[in-house]
Amino acid sequence: MQKKILEILEDVSEDILAYEGASMITDGIIDSFDLLELVEDLENTFDIEIDAEYLTEKNFGSKESIVGLMQRLINQKS
Repeated sequence: MQKKILEILEDVSEDILAYEGASMITDGIIDSFDLLELVEDLENTFDIEIDAEYLTEKNFGSKESIVGLMQRLINQKS
């Protein structure tokens, strides 16, 4: 699962995988359009719905936080 998530992140922006900070949106690594594309790709790939309440800097601030969010959402679905 983590490998597939990282592939999706790389497809949206190669800068995501190299980013080592905690605030990709604030630091300009991704913008709102990238975020929407990312959410759509994750939802379609893993057949889940990511509610608006999860679209926070905490959940989408780094590749690690995105992987963590996806693990939680997928586990909830099971």
